[in-house]
Amino acid sequence: MKEALARPDSQQWMLAMIEEITRLEARNSWEYVYPPTNANLISARFVYNLKGNNTPYCAQLVAQGYKQVEGLDYNFDNIFAPVARLKSVCAMCAIAAIKDNELVQIDIKSAFLHGRMEPGEDVYLVPSKGITLPGLKPGQVLKLCACFYGLKQAGRQWYQKLRDALSQIGFTRSQSDHAVFYRCLSPAEGSGTATIFCHVDDMGLKANKKYMPHFIRALKPHFELSEGRQIHYLLGMHITCDREKRNISFSQSAYINCILTRYRFDEVCTVTTPMDPNVSLSKEQCAITERQQEEMKNKPYREALGALMYASVGTRLDMPYTVSTLVKFSQNPGPTH
Repeated sequence: MKEALARPDSQQWMLAMIEEITRLEARNSWEYVYPPTNANLISARFVYNLKGNNTPYCAQLVAQGYKQVEGLDYNFDNIFAPVARLKSVCAMCAIAAIKDNELVQIDIKSAFLHGRMEPGEDVYLVPSKGITLPGLKPGQVLKLCACFYGLKQAGRQWYQKLRDALSQIGFTRSQSDHAVFYRCLSPAEGSGTATIFCHVDDMGLKANKKYMPHFIRALKPHFELSEGRQIHYLLGMHITCDREKRNISFSQSAYINCILTRYRFDEVCTVTTPMDPNVSLSKEQCAITERQQEEMKNKPYREALGALMYASVGTRLDMPYTVSTLVKFSQNPGPTH
């Protein structure tokens, strides 16, 4: 906050924070209470972001959920929330291309705030410094009624809210992927199947051209939606649709270029294969001597493999063998690895 308020545009950031507080109070997100003596007080901070729309300054109040205590302010069994599998997303896009369906992307504004705290899960939030809350008395804190971003149970509570809302408008949850919902349409609705996949607050909608406007209108009474637009960027992948050719393509070039730049490989020469077929990797090449271990100490081996793994399961299907081979030596890699 200090950095934001020290900038020349500090007034805009202050207005963004006030708007966030006003929006949270309008949703009855908290109650002013005196905390119990054994309460686990969680702090909060603003996360700032610049967006390219009419209101570019965005300040979001986020709870520091890493300070939560299991059994006191959350239950371990109440924090899992499914997201759509990448295979489900690809399958839905392929069906949309074959059937010449509409493929629309929307996101839910302040999605997690739709989830409400369950009885017995009392989370107490210390107000962020620098923000005045009307009605807050000295010694009082915020007892949360809504699930804030950052809380461990927020994802699950939001998913349950979304599941119930989709059920009310006639959608059935897929048994193969619990973050995919579908509805068989009548001839009056254009026939076929309407499908929706969810990845936290990013949602992809597939339906025929006739039913798509009804689809979005049915969601609006339940959530505040961004304007639906043709799907173009999702989960770090750029999606290009060519409806005339019935073709949909995925690209992770921006993600891959970011990885190359991060690990300073953006200026190396390219090769035709991701791994030299003449190199045989083994445990004997692991760091054994003190000199080798010191050399590998600051090499981000696991971090780089984690970054590559997402590309290998996404669009770079020539990479899984290489990545899976290198992962075997992640415990103690050597210079050759």
